[in-house]
Amino acid sequence: MLLPKVSESLAGRMEVLPLWPFSQGEIGAVQETFTEACFAAEFSPGRKVGADWPTLVSKIVAGGYPEALARTKADRRLAWFGSYVTTILERDVRDIAKIQGLRELPSLLRLVAARSSNVLNFNDLARDAGIAPTTLKRYWGLLEAVFLGITIPAWNGNLTSRLSKTPKLMVGDAGLLCHLLGLDETRLQEGSLMTGAVLETFVGLELIKQLAWTSNAPKLFHYRTHAQQEVD
Repeated sequence: MLLPKVSESLAGRMEVLPLWPFSQGEIGAVQETFTEACFAAEFSPGRKVGADWPTLVSKIVAGGYPEALARTKADRRLAWFGSYVTTILERDVRDIAKIQGLRELPSLLRLVAARSSNVLNFNDLARDAGIAPTTLKRYWGLLEAVFLGITIPAWNGNLTSRLSKTPKLMVGDAGLLCHLLGLDETRLQEGSLMTGAVLETFVGLELIKQLAWTSNAPKLFHYRTHAQQEVD
């Protein structure tokens, strides 16, 4: 946000590092090497950390934002998530867009949450949001710019036309996703229509965080055929 106020671009003299919410390894003070092991000559993932479903649900609902994790009571964490979304949409997005009146963004973000870990269909999403597809694409770019929305491209490789080229979308934090969906630990633990999508989002985000420090800089994709066969 400060770069437009600096006279020099600093090109070649700085690095830009996306700062994701904490990974589970960072939260637990454990060095994570899974993505490094995936590309090693011999796969050795290191120490496995088991977790039962209730424990995993607690980690998902808490998310990875440091400020949210510092609030041990669920109601205080919910208050933080609500304030965070409001501040991002009311201030940061408008600073980027340089326009006022983006009233559609809060409802759009909830629609995005309901589709997290699903393929991104701009036409369907625009219809449900009641806005033009061209406007939706611009709004989606704004959500990506403030890390509320993430696009996972489809792996294609130009090997066959039977593979889908449609990307998936994800909300940028599992705890924030649960907040937007109104899911607490009890509802998620007992099972919800969104449980699978929430779990996939949680795993995908953990991989994205680990890829940020993996030495050979791999990319994350999803794999899907037109016959709906897929690897999440």
